[in-house]
Amino acid sequence: TDDEIGYYQVFSTYVITSENYYITTSFTNDLEFETFVKTLKFRSLYEYGVDISDPKQILTLSTCSGDGKKRVVLHAKKI
Repeated sequence: TDDEIGYYQVFSTYVITSENYYITTSFTNDLEFETFVKTLKFRSLYEYGVDISDPKQILTLSTCSGDGKKRVVLHAKKI
């Protein structure tokens, strides 16, 4: 941003077909957030070994794949 440089640590990368679960931004309780993070990590093509504890610190990047029918998704936490 104009005011700070942010650093992020990747914790999940994967390819999916169309759905919107991965962009969830609010959770009703800690268990719902923990389930969300577990799902993102389970989908990941790689094991990053990164712990996530704050939903406000997650950055999600998403773009379409070459055929336009899938999405390439990356999640990272602010460090």
